Amino acid sequence: MEQLSPAVASLLERAVHQPALFTPLRQGHLESVAALFQVHPFVVSELREHLARPTVRKTVAQQLFRTWRAQRKALSPALKARRAPTTVTSLLEQVKATPGGMELFLNSPTETVATLFNAHAFVVDAARAQATQHEAPAHVPMPRPSSPYWLPPAHA
Repeated sequence: MEQLSPAVASLLERAVHQPALFTPLRQGHLESVAALFQVHPFVVSELREHLARPTVRKTVAQQLFRTWRAQRKALSPALKARRAPTTVTSLLEQVKATPGGMELFLNSPTETVATLFNAHAFVVDAARAQATQHEAPAHVPMPRPSSPYWLPPAHA
């Protein structure tokens, strides 16, 4: 690879170690990309000129692939260890094991919880019903909604 200025070489090194940021680096708005990487727009422009050469592009693509493969291998055991909770009890155990998980579980939209805990939305709804189910004391009357069409649960 031809000689790069230190700023361009540093930017290329950061981009290669973060494959997700490489597409914005090549195609994003110049000033936005410069702000993202905290460099001058001229540095981004100079790197884009270097990437226009086929030999440089091939070398960078090989480096990106090696980095991506190494990151994927590092994540592989963690991905295999994390299984999707298919039952209400396994979901509740995972929620309780997560810091701040119960608050997130009870207050976030169902779809968000399902995505974060890798569970089906029906499992999330059933787990919420189980987690919020509690027995009311016998002396406490049931609350009555203001609707004239409301019937007690026994008559519904």
